[in-house]
Amino acid sequence: MEIREHETLFGAPVFFAQPTNSIVFRQRDLNAPMPEPDSYLFSLLEPFMRGRQRRACSDDLVGVVRQKIELHFNTGDPGIKKIAAELGMSSWTLHRRLRDLNVSFHDLVRGARRELALRYVAEPHIALTEVAFLLGYSELSAFSRAFRQWTGMSPVRYRRQRLERGTAGLL
Repeated sequence: MEIREHETLFGAPVFFAQPTNSIVFRQRDLNAPMPEPDSYLFSLLEPFMRGRQRRACSDDLVGVVRQKIELHFNTGDPGIKKIAAELGMSSWTLHRRLRDLNVSFHDLVRGARRELALRYVAEPHIALTEVAFLLGYSELSAFSRAFRQWTGMSPVRYRRQRLERGTAGLL
């Protein structure tokens, strides 16, 4: 798609290859009422935002790094170089500071991905292909293999058992 097509679609200038992704709104647009809520989109975003909100209260390095990891899942694998740069430090410095806290970056990525996977799969209205995408997997089969390693069961079976047991969980 050409830049002009994007600008026509959004009705505003569009800039690619910028350091951050953002959309800027006029104040009057922010105060406009929502024409029609999108309950499906809300159901996808709410668990993610609640998780971010809990960790946003924490100003410790581990919490901040984990939050940034979660933000990068659906844009690819959250690498230590990318996260360190966002924190204004080298990857070596971030690695050393995490090591001083007895935490590895790899374990933070794995733990965040597992926690989000369990949360998302427990939500029956989120398609498993969407869960895989949200966690940075290119295919549902790769996500299913990882999920089976974490839980000993497929995402479909896990979801079914969660539904059968109600809110009492396998978490």
